[in-house]
Amino acid sequence: MATKRLVTLVGSLLAVFAPGVALADNDTKLVDCAKGHSIQKAIDKRNPDRSLTLVIRGTCNENVTVDRDDLALVGESGATVNGTISIPGSRRVLIRALKVSSPTGAGVEGSDNAAFTVEDSFLEGNATEGLAVRNGAFATVRRTRMADNGQAGLPDSGRGIDARHGGAVDASNNTIVNNRSDGVGVYNGAYARLNENTIEGNGRVVASEAGLQVNRARARGNGNVIRNNTGVAAIIVANHGDYRTGTGLNAADVADEATFEQIQHALGPNLMAVEVSNGSFGDFRQVNITGSVFVGDHSFMLVRGDQVAPNMPCSSIDSSGGFVSVSGRHGLLRLRGVKSTPPTGTGTNPPFGFRETDGTCP
Repeated sequence: MATKRLVTLVGSLLAVFAPGVALADNDTKLVDCAKGHSIQKAIDKRNPDRSLTLVIRGTCNENVTVDRDDLALVGESGATVNGTISIPGSRRVLIRALKVSSPTGAGVEGSDNAAFTVEDSFLEGNATEGLAVRNGAFATVRRTRMADNGQAGLPDSGRGIDARHGGAVDASNNTIVNNRSDGVGVYNGAYARLNENTIEGNGRVVASEAGLQVNRARARGNGNVIRNNTGVAAIIVANHGDYRTGTGLNAADVADEATFEQIQHALGPNLMAVEVSNGSFGDFRQVNITGSVFVGDHSFMLVRGDQVAPNMPCSSIDSSGGFVSVSGRHGLLRLRGVKSTPPTGTGTNPPFGFRETDGTCP
């Protein structure tokens, strides 16, 4: 009777929360690691032509490879996987309510055009990344905490989210904190859509890391809070990177409660709230920036404050005590309808060098 109730409950939860996982002809199995059960063995034994839900109980000390489609891994309270969950090309995979902490690699790693969702989970204390997306894979991650990753101390590792080589991530309402490297790193042809995430306490100054780094890649943001990071910047857009914030809507279409992106970084030599450099583009709308700003060679940074609904504040830049610098050749910073507090320091060029101002804050 208890097993029947468990199957009914899990089926109902998945029907509500995981529409991307096929539920027709669904098999459900309890994996109790305290009793010696194995997630991998449960995956390997089941018919791959039927969708499968594994309910995880206890602490499972194993690496897991998801080499089949239509699989849900759903944790009971406190369920933990001490290992990497790898998804090489599988589709319609759900990871829900699990803690994943790998002593040797990333927490969850998708590759080779995989498509999967992570939600209401904890990717914490992993040796390298919390979530890694590679080679055309697509990950949706919601309401998940990615923290304290990079425990192995390996070079160029330790991000909360690491997307590269054509991978893509849709991340919303997550907490990404205290990771050794970038909170979110988007590299080498990858794409990220970031909505209302909290990104704090990430990165190292000596490695030029940031809360968010977009490097040879593209990202879109709206309503994120990126502050108190420990790298060189809150946001770095570099090497033909492209980052844009805001809804992209006209003033008449923007709701009064639209969420502004909050970007803040400590002041100091070579510390920046935003860096846009090496042929990159940054389009910042519905945003409040606190800290220094740097625009480098062949780069363009646009900050707009005019696309807001009536009775809403404008976008703003407060660089008091820091600098706003446009350095090198063909760099340009353009402010349009922005509330700007002038800096007291200087950058490579005089403050607001190569700046164009168009309009004032309404």
